[in-house]
Amino acid sequence: MLTFDQLDFIADLYIPVLVLISLYFLVKMFCFKIFFKALVQTALMGGAVAFIYCLMFVDRYFLIWESLGLDYSTHTALALVFIVFLAFKSFRLMLFVLLSMLLYAGLMVYQDYHSVLDIVSTGMAVTPVLMWLFTRSGSCGQTAG
Repeated sequence: MLTFDQLDFIADLYIPVLVLISLYFLVKMFCFKIFFKALVQTALMGGAVAFIYCLMFVDRYFLIWESLGLDYSTHTALALVFIVFLAFKSFRLMLFVLLSMLLYAGLMVYQDYHSVLDIVSTGMAVTPVLMWLFTRSGSCGQTAG
């Protein structure tokens, strides 16, 4: 069985791995000279990350989640930026990233970082905005290769 510290290390690697996979797709688009689409998706990703942190600061100021006995999960929200982005790349990748997110959520609950309700409520708050962002711009769909 893995120790708390080993599981903590794995949890700490999850979002950076999602970022690297997302960067792979963006670089691939630049390499295939799909510059405008790559720039749009890069800007959207930056905007989505900014949204996640703005919501975190709004929650800290107004204590929205705390008033419900919950905790805004920045880890969940940030992971979902990359999960939603990657889910649009292919059906197989969508299945993989959704499964990975479920495992990550389970790990956060097991490590007592967040409750299931923290994760679900954060996901419900941010996912519609992320879906809108990544679909509204026409930036979804297959990348080259």
